[in-house]
Amino acid sequence: MEVTLDPPTGLDTAPRVLRARVAVVGHVLDPGLVALVHGSVSPAELREVARQKLSAALTRRVVAALTWAEGDAVVLAPTVALEPGASYTLAVGRPQEAISLTVAPEDALPVLARVWPPSDRAGGGFAVWCGDAPLPRFDAPVSLSPGTLPGWIRGGAVSAGAGERCLRLESTHPEDMGARVAPPLLTAAAEPAVRVRLDPTPIRASGAPASVVALICEGNEVPFGPGCARLADDRLYGRSPDAPVLWAVAGAGVDAVIPAAAGDPFVITGLPPSTDVTLDVAAVDARGAILRVLLTGATLAPMPHVIINEVLARPLGTRPRQEWVEIVNDGPASAELDGYALADDHGDTTLPPATLAPGAYALLVDDAFVEQDGVDPDPAPGTLLVRVPHLGKHGLSKSGEALVLRDGAGHVVSSFPATPKPKAGRSVARRAPAAPDALPSAFALATPSPGRRNTW
Repeated sequence: MEVTLDPPTGLDTAPRVLRARVAVVGHVLDPGLVALVHGSVSPAELREVARQKLSAALTRRVVAALTWAEGDAVVLAPTVALEPGASYTLAVGRPQEAISLTVAPEDALPVLARVWPPSDRAGGGFAVWCGDAPLPRFDAPVSLSPGTLPGWIRGGAVSAGAGERCLRLESTHPEDMGARVAPPLLTAAAEPAVRVRLDPTPIRASGAPASVVALICEGNEVPFGPGCARLADDRLYGRSPDAPVLWAVAGAGVDAVIPAAAGDPFVITGLPPSTDVTLDVAAVDARGAILRVLLTGATLAPMPHVIINEVLARPLGTRPRQEWVEIVNDGPASAELDGYALADDHGDTTLPPATLAPGAYALLVDDAFVEQDGVDPDPAPGTLLVRVPHLGKHGLSKSGEALVLRDGAGHVVSSFPATPKPKAGRSVARRAPAAPDALPSAFALATPSPGRRNTW
């Protein structure tokens, strides 16, 4: 039995994203009898693969993959990135054979996350992957499998627009695509400028995506493609239509690519305050159709944006003494906290006078809070401690509760949800300071990081 990998490597140094080609001379393999299994496979489990009747224990270890025939061979394409340093087995049911495969412990090439289309939506042959760093702009022809459908991988989320850290797929014949195809593999041999791997989640071409109907904007908003937006100082607050949309926005120092579910709010930061700006706005629907408009307007003067960023309601140390609420000033102007109030289900806690500089963190803590208790993470050096008689009536709720931060004029400037439910020694954190209050996916359990950037 012959097994070769693409990209070409040895079976003991496999990349995280790959395809395995399995062939037996003089034998036509059945794609339904080839599987990739996490860990080793016993002779009894190999017989299960041959009978196509897998036990629950073996099923849990089978790696999700697409398999298809290419001539007498079978190609297996995992639809998830493999674990660095992990061992797997290619299990072939007929003829019965198990081939060991080990993923390299380190992979110098980053795996770009698939941001569009959503994994449960058809994409009409259009897909976008993004990373953390700018990528070279290029055009590279690719073939989509199963089959040999032509397409192109191009730089940017949209043509001549936003997304310097993104690549996009444009299929030239999306109508000929099957129900699911594997994303193309990018190799240095095919395109020397490409030094990334693509999230291997399959691309769906079939299905009927929801149509995008433009919103009716409110009095303080302006049309933003099919959505609506409101310009502030260094940011823009947007609302998506009642269908999934990929926003790609460029101009005025901004390069933002934001996948949004139906009706999602979103925030774009990095605009220059007190300036006339022009933004190139592209809205991509789930079929890959692009609506493009220019937005012009004037941003406001710099202002503070104080938000509730992280909450530790169940410290490993003494409760309620070691509980804290972290706030951060995400705006370009200093905030005077005198008169601000933190509210929960039991009433308000008024904050004492203090100045929170742009980008600075502060911890709202009990008067008895100990900075170094030897149990929970210490606040970062220089973190402002805002001591109050108590957080909540009897401390923060260990089962989770909604929090609201009001400014000196009584306006709500930030809110924090009751979910996810806190766990001992874990905080609940906002995924990014500008993440919208009303977006449930913007909050998650985290490793406590008082006075620091949130960590997961």
